[in-house]
Amino acid sequence: MAVLRPGRLLHRSDISAPLLVEGSEKSTDWIPAGRAAFVRADAGSLPFDDGTFDWTVCQTLLMHMEHPEHILAEMIRVTRPGGVVSCNEPDNKVSMTAGGYDSFPEPTIEEDLLCLRVARHWIEGRRRLGLGDWTIGPKVPVMMQRLGLEDVDIRVDDMVGLLQPPYDTPGMQFRMKQIRESIRQGRKLGDDWGRDPAQREFRRLFFAGGGTEHIWRKYFGLRRRQCLERIPELAGQLRRRTYFCCPAACSFFSIRGRKPAG
Repeated sequence: MAVLRPGRLLHRSDISAPLLVEGSEKSTDWIPAGRAAFVRADAGSLPFDDGTFDWTVCQTLLMHMEHPEHILAEMIRVTRPGGVVSCNEPDNKVSMTAGGYDSFPEPTIEEDLLCLRVARHWIEGRRRLGLGDWTIGPKVPVMMQRLGLEDVDIRVDDMVGLLQPPYDTPGMQFRMKQIRESIRQGRKLGDDWGRDPAQREFRRLFFAGGGTEHIWRKYFGLRRRQCLERIPELAGQLRRRTYFCCPAACSFFSIRGRKPAG
């Protein structure tokens, strides 16, 4: 969470001490020395007086909170009357199940529906276990209005992660590094897909959200097959420079509201 004090002093708060250290070290790249303070704090109980800051903002924070409205209320509390509260949050249900167009054969309707069902159970599992709501983005404006903010507005990120030969822009080169790392991880998993700790956690959340063994086995088979078959093909396409991908737009929202002045 970041907050801007009158006089343009930026405060950055986080529960993670290592992230604060990293932020402090990198802050000189984007803010003059001495103009930023890094404070370890719980977002649900900020160590600041009422009405301290001109602007309070969080990014991908509410999506992880069991009680996001309480966190938003705390952000409003430390914002001065007339100040702005901003939240940048996604709707990852859309991101997890969105289509797009790439150099692989189009998934079947059955495969798309299977992945949608698994994603819905996984998202519901996170909610039931108190790990947050990954569909929270479009819900934040309602929360803001309910908590008394005015002039509530929401915008959607219009950036699309296009990737196509010759992969010559900085953004595409960054995406290529990510894909090569995913290929490396996928090859490492191989027949161990499903026993990897991250995959075991995914399975736990899926069942917590009401998923069944039958659906999991179908999904497990699909993903394992993709891991074993698609990854070598992807590596080959990258070598031949024939891989392209135009994903569906990401549903990432920037929401802001103004605290009443009176």
